[in-house]
Amino acid sequence: MTRDHETGFILPQYSRHLPAHLDQESINFLTEKGALCVPATCFRNNLFTSYAHHVHSDLPLLDLNGLIRPIIQNDKDHSISLLLLQAVLFAASAFVNIEDIQAAGFESRIQARTTFFQRARLLYDFDYEEDRLTLTQSLLLMSYWEESPRGPKDGCHWLGLSLGVAQTIGLHRKPHFADEDTARIRTRLWWCIYARDCLMALDMRPSMHISSVEFDTRPLTIDHFELELSAATVNSTGYSGLLGNAEHQRSLAVIFLRK
Repeated sequence: MTRDHETGFILPQYSRHLPAHLDQESINFLTEKGALCVPATCFRNNLFTSYAHHVHSDLPLLDLNGLIRPIIQNDKDHSISLLLLQAVLFAASAFVNIEDIQAAGFESRIQARTTFFQRARLLYDFDYEEDRLTLTQSLLLMSYWEESPRGPKDGCHWLGLSLGVAQTIGLHRKPHFADEDTARIRTRLWWCIYARDCLMALDMRPSMHISSVEFDTRPLTIDHFELELSAATVNSTGYSGLLGNAEHQRSLAVIFLRK
């Protein structure tokens, strides 16, 4: 754990520092609401396992190594976004074993999902995240919110926000980055937004958000996927022959490409 010297609030060492614009009153409010809290290690890792197996395999919008390795190694030099972490935990809570949810003190899956979603939503409302790529990823994960279908801020609302931020950083255009890793995750993220938009239109019957958006992002290929997870990532997400198998990861990538 590390202490933010200006506010006195203690954050996990792997979490980015509190943004400078948050005053003490806002920090106290976020703390009271649990938005700055993370689950105990065992439950957190169980959620990571569920995320890797059920969410990432269906919508590979993150670099799993880049998310999980700093947390497991408590690496302050490669800190991650607390908003993104809360969004990941929210998405994973739909799949983690109910026994794990109850052991963590939640009465039901709905309560757990609502709690994690509200934490992510509060961080978003307080402009906690300043990196727009991370914000795009977080909002896309928040589109899994479905407890109030067709409400004013249902999954389609969060998908639309994700798309809007994605356009401001040019994800809908051909990338011009010397860094291949950056170009790869940006391209994959755009096509994840596109795939999510298509599936939500089929499921919930609204019109697609992207149908009226002009874009020339490069076609997605197998080269845009990470096919080998680090040992730290595999071990922390409940090692299985499938998760640690590059050929299995390639098969999942091919399924996503065809979808």
